[in-house]
Amino acid sequence: MAQKSNKIINKQKAELRTKSKISILVPPRIQFWIIFILFIATTLLFFWDQLISKAFFWEDITELWYPFQTFAAREFSKGVIPFWNPYIFSGMPFLADIEVGFFYPFNRLLSLFVDSNGHVAIWFIQFSIIIHFLIAQLAMYSLTRYWKISHIGSIIASVSFAFSLILVCHVIHPMILFHFAWFPFVLMLFIKGIEQRKIKYSILASWFLALSMLAGHPQSTLYESIMLGIVLLWYYVAGVKNKELKGRTNLKFIICGVLPFVISVGMFSIQLLPSRELASLAQRQDISYEKATEGSLEMKQIFTSIVPDLFGSIDGKSFKERNFTYHLEGSAYYNYWETAYYFGIAALLLGFIGLLHRYKTKEGILFIIVIVFSLLYSFGKNFFLFELFYKLPLFEYFRMPARMMFYLVLVFSVLAGFGFDALWNHPKDSKTLKKLIIITIIPLFIAILTATGAISGMLDTPEQFEGIVKNAGLVALAFIVAIFIVSAMINQQILKPGIGGGALILITILDLFVAGSPFNRNPDNPEKAYSINSETKKLFTAKPPKDLFRVSIRLYQDGIIAMTRNQGMIDKIMTTDGYNPLVLKRGTAPAPRLKTVHDFNNVRYAILKDSIKKDYRFFEYGPYFPRVWAVHKAIVMNSDEVFHEMKTKEHDYKNEVILEETPAFTLSGTKTDSIPERVQCIRYENNNFEYKVSLKEPSIVFFSEIWYPAWKAYIDGKPAKVYRANYCFRALAVPAGNHNIEMKYESDTFFAGMYISAITLILSIITLIICLIAEKKKEKES
Repeated sequence: MAQKSNKIINKQKAELRTKSKISILVPPRIQFWIIFILFIATTLLFFWDQLISKAFFWEDITELWYPFQTFAAREFSKGVIPFWNPYIFSGMPFLADIEVGFFYPFNRLLSLFVDSNGHVAIWFIQFSIIIHFLIAQLAMYSLTRYWKISHIGSIIASVSFAFSLILVCHVIHPMILFHFAWFPFVLMLFIKGIEQRKIKYSILASWFLALSMLAGHPQSTLYESIMLGIVLLWYYVAGVKNKELKGRTNLKFIICGVLPFVISVGMFSIQLLPSRELASLAQRQDISYEKATEGSLEMKQIFTSIVPDLFGSIDGKSFKERNFTYHLEGSAYYNYWETAYYFGIAALLLGFIGLLHRYKTKEGILFIIVIVFSLLYSFGKNFFLFELFYKLPLFEYFRMPARMMFYLVLVFSVLAGFGFDALWNHPKDSKTLKKLIIITIIPLFIAILTATGAISGMLDTPEQFEGIVKNAGLVALAFIVAIFIVSAMINQQILKPGIGGGALILITILDLFVAGSPFNRNPDNPEKAYSINSETKKLFTAKPPKDLFRVSIRLYQDGIIAMTRNQGMIDKIMTTDGYNPLVLKRGTAPAPRLKTVHDFNNVRYAILKDSIKKDYRFFEYGPYFPRVWAVHKAIVMNSDEVFHEMKTKEHDYKNEVILEETPAFTLSGTKTDSIPERVQCIRYENNNFEYKVSLKEPSIVFFSEIWYPAWKAYIDGKPAKVYRANYCFRALAVPAGNHNIEMKYESDTFFAGMYISAITLILSIITLIICLIAEKKKEKES
């Protein structure tokens, strides 16, 4: 036994003597301004076509982001906070919609670029998205440099992270991209805070976390919180194990770990509280397990870390022409961008090298935990872990579990930096070279199988797509060979780390450019999707306060839509339709006939089928229902009975109203045809309006305005109860006589959130200043 031990010791001594004879070639230090320029250059390279208006972002950018940000910017440029959006779905909350991201600073900067027509040019909207790829690179660079990764290793990590497909493919969902871009900053400051037990870093981490939360994607916020929770728990366990956390130190660690969560939630309250109120009244409140598991990663998609287009691809142009090659069996087309996560061959190979060199360290074990958790959770319905989380509070509201792959991408990007440093730090080391060879064999084998077409038979690739898959395999094969050769030459000191590292950076940029840049190249300018005839626009635009009406642009039963769904927000046309993932449960009135629905909604123009010409065109209703009218009869019934009653029975809604509470006084029941009441709008704005009424007897004044708890009513300056009427509209009980009625959007949740956010921000600033003063004082004393 002693002889064997001596042999091992002698072997280790021999290796050390050999290493001592080899001088380590250190990669050059690079000035930050050069790195900054490089990151700008990579961002320009990836999005040059968008910046010169040759190509455009698509999907939800056209349908949702462009109209929403245009509306928000236009209103804010006038000094108005857009609480209510009157232009879609007959009106719905706007600021409370968390995905609008109204308080996110980059969104609000768009208000500076509103033109004379009240529009924001798509160039500015795209630029505000593109800038986040620069932020993502800078954020990752700050994280890797904190972990003392070399400059070149940090650049490889930053490029791999920022231009991975999970970021590039979520350009069409900017709020997700914004979360991802800021997270490395959050993580760096969070770890710095708990490692050094300094509250100032925890406060800074909370500010960046709150900033990303304001971008407006609750699922990403939840996933960020999970990751930070894992980091906190692991660092605490490691600290206790190493006997670093005792007494006061233990308390400081807990404070520094918990503070970012408390402060960020407090600062986010201005958006959180109104959004929770809206969520409680929205249709997407409950999602079935089957729905939640949409966008689950299939186990065979692990191979897309080597060949990103193994199951085909979708880009802006192919999607427009409906000839994309995505062919993963049983998956909807959007599963392509929801499960795409490719982060480059260099990050994959170097990442494994980094992991093998650091798996015993505190960070290395954390990386393994995050990789395993992210992967198993992302499998969704294909593994039991997601189902366990689905049963927990909050998780049941979200779909697309593969979005958790973001954290695997982040970790592998960081490990790629460590892996690069391991190559030059262990020169001519046979173990490192063997690790590189072993790690390369599997990706090389997969690429060869793909390039030769052998894998197509295993994966049941449709025959018409086999050539595309083969080409993808050849591309992957070329990158694997190139990265292996350069990495081996760095390790064997055939190439200097600076030159070899530069080559790896270039290969990484090229690899990710080939894989991801086509996705965001759509030939159609979103502005053109909203281009309508000037005469049509003039005809369909209401002119408040005297001329108020809505336009129905969609015929659901025939699948006909006459304009882009959110046209109203761009051109100030009040429509009964729109597009928003979050719509009110009670946002549409039930009725046996379409005409009745149009009457409720104050529709003047509607797209209908011409029974003679057998085509579709807009018709103008002759006598159409006004925006507001008074009735003398109320039918009161339980809330759960209203929908069935209105859906199955006809009512004379011109003369009666269905309420869910008994009004404050008795009504005569007479028809308003015999006793006409005068109702006149004297002011109409998005967040408030005013009417004058002259009533001969007590009446229920019905408003063709969607009911929402934040709307408050005042009769002659005194608060009045707003009744829910005809399932989803508003009504007031008004006594006889001449009265002034005013309705205002006054959200209690918004003001409560605003005060909490303001107090939290002020207290955190004061605490930070105190920490900085105390730190300076301590430095002087020492």
